Amino acid sequence: MLANLLKYHVVAGTVVSSELKDGQAITSIATNGANTFKFVAAGTKLSTGSVDATITTADVLGTNGVVHVSVC
Repeated sequence: MLANLLKYHVVAGTVVSSELKDGQAITSIATNGANTFKFVAAGTKLSTGSVDATITTADVLGTNGVVHVSVC
């Protein structure tokens, strides 16, 4: 159950902040594609349409991807 929940917060591939463009939309890996993130302000903010968040820490590199920490 937790694995399915986390898929709403994960996108395929490794996307660092310098690759994000204003208005770019990226869909989560959730099987129904229900969560699409839209980046604004050159990757400093994101929106799911119902929730807006600010990216506080970008480009935390891990062994299996990259994390962008955000707060709503």
